[in-house]
Amino acid sequence: MLFLHFLEDPKLPFNEKVQHDDFATDSTGYTRGHMGTGEHRNRNQQDYLATFLTSNIIPQPENINKRWGGLETFLTNLVKDENKEIYIVAGGDGQAVDKYGVPITPLSNKIIVTKNVWKVVLVLDKPGQGISDVTNDTLAFALALYLPNVNKNQAQIKPKLAL
Repeated sequence: MLFLHFLEDPKLPFNEKVQHDDFATDSTGYTRGHMGTGEHRNRNQQDYLATFLTSNIIPQPENINKRWGGLETFLTNLVKDENKEIYIVAGGDGQAVDKYGVPITPLSNKIIVTKNVWKVVLVLDKPGQGISDVTNDTLAFALALYLPNVNKNQAQIKPKLAL
């Protein structure tokens, strides 16, 4: 199942909700960057479909979106090829500024461009393992990625990766 259009999140309490077209990517230099990919949310159809709601996307420059996608491919391969179980938490923080320190204007006057994007991943050794299975004897590792959410023309990008 492939979606090319993000839908308004009906569970958000706001009067004015973000729409797919509010991300006018041609004029802003930002793309629709999803926080979680549908391939990682495959427990059931509801979880999968939730990845195509506007509440799962933030503005990302193309260069950051590609790095984000590279990490998602790596994680997908851990599950498919290495038979691992993964838990992921992701988000953005702060408000991005331009090279002069001026806050970037919100897209469509309502979508804040975050200063950074981050993802934390717990990788467990066996499928079906859950958080309650993690003990001092569990074979597991965690990784975190913290990227400045800026266009490659705005600043030198120095990602922080922790294992």
